[in-house]
Amino acid sequence: MYDFFLSELGKRLISSIFLVVAFVGLLNFLPKDLIVFVVFLLFFVAGFELGRMLKLSNLYSCLICVCVFLFMYYMKISSIMFFINSLVCLFLVLIVLLRPGLLNTSVNKYIEFLYFLICLYFFCESFIYFWKLSITILLFSMVLVWTTDIMAFFVGKKFGKTKCFSPISPNKSLEGLLAGLFFALVMSYFFIPENIYSYWFLFGFCSSVFAIIGDLFESLLKRRANVKDSGSIIPGHGGVLDRIDGLVFSMPVFLFLYNIAT
Repeated sequence: MYDFFLSELGKRLISSIFLVVAFVGLLNFLPKDLIVFVVFLLFFVAGFELGRMLKLSNLYSCLICVCVFLFMYYMKISSIMFFINSLVCLFLVLIVLLRPGLLNTSVNKYIEFLYFLICLYFFCESFIYFWKLSITILLFSMVLVWTTDIMAFFVGKKFGKTKCFSPISPNKSLEGLLAGLFFALVMSYFFIPENIYSYWFLFGFCSSVFAIIGDLFESLLKRRANVKDSGSIIPGHGGVLDRIDGLVFSMPVFLFLYNIAT
């Protein structure tokens, strides 16, 4: 038993339980007036990890994070742009999967940094919107991603044989992907809020697919940067960016679909 808790899987499980409990407590007890501060902190930490991953100076990373957040905060951007941005990410991942040689293509790291900061901001804006609207909706959008991630990890580890993402993430399998998608659809069918129930398949499918794409996109960046994790702040999980990568691209899509459904 002691060896299990010291293992990578044990650390991952304990950290997951702690994070879920802490997050639910935060949602229920933190005044909503502090939401911008909390989201800015999340944006800043993830952006800082990204800057270190791309080997940018700490000062540059901090300054650009602040500037991008403030600039985007005072702009009025339609949720359709959130959706289009996630589609761009999907396109980039598919291109690299089809042409693995592009992984070695030289891309300016500052452009990579700025683009992903914009993606992070779209996630933050979506998070703020749902936190103000309904904690139930917010949790539901996150549970779909967590379900995809957890089931893809465990099923892929136990039964994964068909490697279909080798150029970007060698450990991921088709079996894990299908398991994550299936259980996300199950969760969507049984737990989707009543006001959007008729769209349960669309929410479950899109949230799961873009959660996987977000994970692959971050893996793509890590492969190019030759690092295993974005950080080490969370035992068994890596960095903050490693934990929210699926949410970064799925929650903006969820927001776009929610606006259509309601």
